[in-house]
Amino acid sequence: MADSAVRFGWKHWPFRAIASGWRQWEERTTTAWSSGTWRQGRPSAAPPQLIILVSSSSLVGLLAADAAAGRTVKFAKHDEFLLITAGEGNLRVWDFDLANRKIRPTDCNLGKLQRSVNYVYVDDHDEYMYAGTTTGDVLKVNLRTKLFKHVGPKTRLSQGANCINMTPDGDLLVGSGDGTIATLDAETLKMKQSTRIEGGGITCMAPHVSKQ
Repeated sequence: MADSAVRFGWKHWPFRAIASGWRQWEERTTTAWSSGTWRQGRPSAAPPQLIILVSSSSLVGLLAADAAAGRTVKFAKHDEFLLITAGEGNLRVWDFDLANRKIRPTDCNLGKLQRSVNYVYVDDHDEYMYAGTTTGDVLKVNLRTKLFKHVGPKTRLSQGANCINMTPDGDLLVGSGDGTIATLDAETLKMKQSTRIEGGGITCMAPHVSKQ
């Protein structure tokens, strides 16, 4: 865990971290906690692993976006060294090059569209990502080419598209700020059906253990 009161570093680059997300990999070495900084080592209490901490502050000299503009972080499901950051007017894919200790960001090409992103969902094949926006629509972007493909639905969801998941049938399930849950075609982003739940906005959705 990390917060703004803790200082982290990678090798010789310390930085203050407000943690937005993290991922760990099995590796020969591990990151160890020592005197308020991260360092490489082999602590006896932890298995070999590599931990990547995603922060709104500078990481090795690179900023994902202005701290106020960053809203969400999402790792790819199969590519260990790929993550997405998004927020106010930005949607960016980051590639990790651990051998050279580099992190390479690429802004997604959305054409003339200008959107602020609340949430990002990555499909099971790491082929497409779906970005829920504050204006109530969803952007479909190719994760490999970083090119925009579709935007929908035509009738936007009220108070923003706050969270996205996928049904067993392959449709998108989108929750909005006014309590609406909508089912969208994952290919065209056309709305199939929707229902509204009283009592507030939808902020999170998770599949049932039965996957139904």
